[in-house]
Amino acid sequence: MKKRLIIIFIATISIFSTWAAENKEKIFLQTEAGKLTATFISQKHNPREITHLTIEGNLNESDFLFIKENMPNLHFLDISNTTNTTLPTYVFANNRTLTTIILPNSLTIIPSAAFMNSRIESITIPSMVNTIGDYAFQNCTSLISISLPQSINSIGTYAFENCYSLSSISMGSIITYGDYSFEDCNALKEIRYTCELSDWCKQTFSNLSSNPLYYAHNLYINNIHIDTLTIPENIIRIDKYTFAGLNCLSVIIPHTTTSIGNNAFYNCNLLQNIHIGNQVKYIEYNAFERCDALHSITCTSPIPPLSNQTLTSIDPKTCKLTVPEEALVNYFESSTWSPFLSFED
Repeated sequence: MKKRLIIIFIATISIFSTWAAENKEKIFLQTEAGKLTATFISQKHNPREITHLTIEGNLNESDFLFIKENMPNLHFLDISNTTNTTLPTYVFANNRTLTTIILPNSLTIIPSAAFMNSRIESITIPSMVNTIGDYAFQNCTSLISISLPQSINSIGTYAFENCYSLSSISMGSIITYGDYSFEDCNALKEIRYTCELSDWCKQTFSNLSSNPLYYAHNLYINNIHIDTLTIPENIIRIDKYTFAGLNCLSVIIPHTTTSIGNNAFYNCNLLQNIHIGNQVKYIEYNAFERCDALHSITCTSPIPPLSNQTLTSIDPKTCKLTVPEEALVNYFESSTWSPFLSFED
């Protein structure tokens, strides 16, 4: 009986000690800009022991520096109820312990290199953020998914470069992308876009790897997977790189569209059929390069669209071209289009 009481006593002490340690490591603080260090001292918290921290109030650059340099075990940081509208450049760059952060609700900008080379796994970006700066998440190799609010209108150069664990992106706005925004994000599997297809067509990509679709291949518009792509009639131009890499079987380009930008459908290697409206006049460099599965192209314009190395990777022996009967001579005289004409019955 005495032995049993001793065991129970030891277990109780152990549970209490664990509870005390956990509560000691999970801290809530209210502070003012520049006073975080004093707040820790006044409340007798050891910052080196804290794993979870929630802060309300306001923080300045010295406060963020204190967090970065004096909290080696911090894994979770909630600053959603601070009043900060921006963060210092490099605020959590090279931080190897912080894995989860909830950003301020008032934040409008994620600055350059804010999380570069960090081990961040989960981040909550509030609805007022409009800009993600250059290199902001570069080399965040533990980041698995990210949700970008509709307020985002700009993503900087190399912003997500080498986030090689990133598999899913949710977004819902018209965005301008800097060079190589998603360079080497080879694990991407899907882009979930919550606006309309016409909004996706209005985005601006500076090169192939600035478009996350180039790696993800699968585009969902309001949770509907795009496997047959019908370009909306309000799209006059399909811009460069817009659908590069898309896994779709067919593309229908309306009569209202007049031009197709360079690399617009580059590496759509599942694409089998293209229907090109009668107002398309220009098909630019490499627009359909590496669309190796193509076996049917329909051009409805009586005048062959001008093109520049558009179909060089497509085998004219396996891909059939259909054109208006009255335009056969025009296409036959085109060095680009004539190899694809078939005169078999």
